[in-house]
Amino acid sequence: MEIWDRNLEVLQRRNPELAARVLGCAAAEGLSIELAKNGQPIVKRDGICLHSSYDPSREAAGWAEKLDCDLNAPLTVLGLGLGYQVKALAECGFGGAFVEPDPALFRLALTHLDLTRVLEQFQPLVDIPLDQMRRAHRDLLAGASVPHPASLRANPAYFAELDTYTRTLRLARKGGLKILVVNPIYGGSLPAAHHCASALELMGHEVEVYAAESFAKGMELADQFTRPNHRKSFLGDMASFLSRGVELKAREFEPDLVLALAQAPLQPATLAILEQMGIPTAFWFVEDYRLLPYWRDVAAGYSYFFAIQQGDFP
Repeated sequence: MEIWDRNLEVLQRRNPELAARVLGCAAAEGLSIELAKNGQPIVKRDGICLHSSYDPSREAAGWAEKLDCDLNAPLTVLGLGLGYQVKALAECGFGGAFVEPDPALFRLALTHLDLTRVLEQFQPLVDIPLDQMRRAHRDLLAGASVPHPASLRANPAYFAELDTYTRTLRLARKGGLKILVVNPIYGGSLPAAHHCASALELMGHEVEVYAAESFAKGMELADQFTRPNHRKSFLGDMASFLSRGVELKAREFEPDLVLALAQAPLQPATLAILEQMGIPTAFWFVEDYRLLPYWRDVAAGYSYFFAIQQGDFP
C-alpha cells in the first residue's frame, strides 16, 4: 500500500472531517519537495528548508532525544514540516498534538512520509486560525509544547505568536506574572481597578499598583484657573507628568503586563515607550463609549483593548 493510502486510512478513522478537508485542499503554494543527501524527501517553504538537507531523520531523532519533557504528559508540537520531528517523538513514546496551519503542507507530509504512528499518537490541529486555537485549545496549549525551529522561521507570523502565547499561558496558569495596574485618578472605574489588583493577587501574580488617585486633589487645582485654555493646559501637563511616572515605575518593576483601567493617566507617548520596552499593555474601558470618546485617542496604543459594550462599539 502506498504511503498516502496508509496515512489516509488512519486519518479517516481517527479524524474523518480533517481527512475530507485534506482530500479537497488546493495545491501547495510556495512549497517544493527536494531530496536530501541521504535520499529522503524534504520540503522548502519559500526557499527555507524545513529539515536537514543531509539526513532529516537523524536530525529529528537528535532533536527529540534532547527534549526534557515528561513522556507521560501530552506534548504539543508547533510546526509539522514533513513530520520527521513528530515521527521521532512518536517513536520515543510521546503523544499529544501537533499544530500546522497549512493544509497543503500537511497533505505533502501524508504523501511523502509514513506518519501512521504519528496519527495514532498525536492529534492533528491543522488549518486552525490563531484566535480559534486560543479559544478552543487553550487547555492543550497550557501544557508542555515545543516549537519546531524551522517551522517558526518559515512561518513566524503564526508560530512565533503561538509560541509566545503558549509560554505566557503557562506562566499565567501557574501565577507569578508581574503585573503593573494603573489606576485612574478618580471616577467609577477606580473601585474596579482596586478589585482587579486584588483578584490578580489572589491568582498568584505579583502586583504593583500605580496609585494615580493620590493626585486627585492636585487635579482640583485646575478649578482655580478662570480661562478654559489655561485650565486645559494645566490638566494636560498634569496628565503628562503622571503618564511619565508610569514609564518610570515600569522601568523599576519590569512587569510582564501593564493593565490600565478607564481614565488611567497613560498617554500614547508612554504607551509607545512601553511597546519599545517589549511590555504588553491592556486597557479595560469600563465606561460608555458614547459619553467618553477619549478612547479614540488611546485605543490604538494598547496591545489589548477590552470594553463592556457590544453593538456598534466593536
